[in-house]
Amino acid sequence: MDSEDKPTRLRRAAPGILAAFLSLALLEGVSRVALPLVNTPLSEHILAPRVLVDRHRAGIRAFLDGDGGVSLPDTLLGWRYRPGYAEAGDTINEQGLRASRAYAPDPEPGVLRLAGFGDSFVYCAEVANPDCWAARSERAGEVEVMNYGVGGYGTDQAFLRYLREGGELHADIVIIGFAPTNLGRIVNRYRGFISSSEGPWMKPRFQFEDGTDQLRLIPTPLRSYDDAQQMLESREALLAVGEGDWWYESTIYTGILYRWSAAARLATGVWIRLKRRMLDPGRLYDGGVFNTESEAFELQRAVGLAFADSVRADGAEPIFLVFPSREDVAAARGGGDPSYGPLTEAWRSAGLEVLDPLAGLREHPGPVEELFAPAGHYSPAGNAIVAARVSELVDQYRPGPDPGL
Repeated sequence: MDSEDKPTRLRRAAPGILAAFLSLALLEGVSRVALPLVNTPLSEHILAPRVLVDRHRAGIRAFLDGDGGVSLPDTLLGWRYRPGYAEAGDTINEQGLRASRAYAPDPEPGVLRLAGFGDSFVYCAEVANPDCWAARSERAGEVEVMNYGVGGYGTDQAFLRYLREGGELHADIVIIGFAPTNLGRIVNRYRGFISSSEGPWMKPRFQFEDGTDQLRLIPTPLRSYDDAQQMLESREALLAVGEGDWWYESTIYTGILYRWSAAARLATGVWIRLKRRMLDPGRLYDGGVFNTESEAFELQRAVGLAFADSVRADGAEPIFLVFPSREDVAAARGGGDPSYGPLTEAWRSAGLEVLDPLAGLREHPGPVEELFAPAGHYSPAGNAIVAARVSELVDQYRPGPDPGL
């Protein structure tokens, strides 16, 4: 039987308890210092829940009040660009297209009409209108290119915009733009879950019907001002958007320890990073290329095929246009494969044409940095290479002289 009384045992344990307390305090202090210093992709996941939710809520309010700059709310697509917007060489016409002029309902006789749908790479963010691949691909009296690109769009949103507006285009070719970042957007409903620095954008997404390959649309959570009011007033309403969003991490928003401990937030951020890159079977990438076993890959493939089917049903030719990332170009110069290779192979295997300017980007004589603008979109030089690839396509499809003339 232990002969020591309780006070004696406590005195013996006190140094260990004090050391543990000081160690935890030191860890917490170091974590609080480290949080602002970690890299951006990790820091997106380590803000306190209250800060995240408040930031999201404030962004939603500004967006709905019309303070979203070029972006306007859209009950089908999530957002769209403001017709008539113009700033520093960045012009959107009254039809909501990136252009300095309006397009007639029908192309002139003998003019090949292309229409491009997609995200900011299709739109040509960070360059002026004349430097955009679409404007560079036009030929007066021969070829016109209608630019339906919208920054931040996933392929699902581009598809839905085509379904709403594409039937009246009378296009000969519909270009379906794809950038590698689109893979993550196909399984996302609220961009704030991807990154707290993103805009307050909510979007629709597709899912597969249970046990089938049929696509089912989940509408954007922000379909009315009543929806918005609930999200502005109720933290739970905003977090409910996380259902069906691959990027949503409940621990960030609901975990008690995460709420109060900087060390817990730092550790959670590291864990999320590790899980998404290596441990999750549904991770977006595997060995540097798209993970063909992921839901995102299967959805991206299926939405692309559905998009192409709709274009063909309208009597036009669907063409996928890939916009390789900076990392893809750098890898290609070192003899590596592009991250999106499995996806383009799947589309080609389905009988679809894919334009890939990677060879031209790889062979550009200057450094990779010359091809990209500061935020990662294509520079004028990068857009020129894309336009050259599109021009090769145009030469295959451009109508010949009218035999009646």
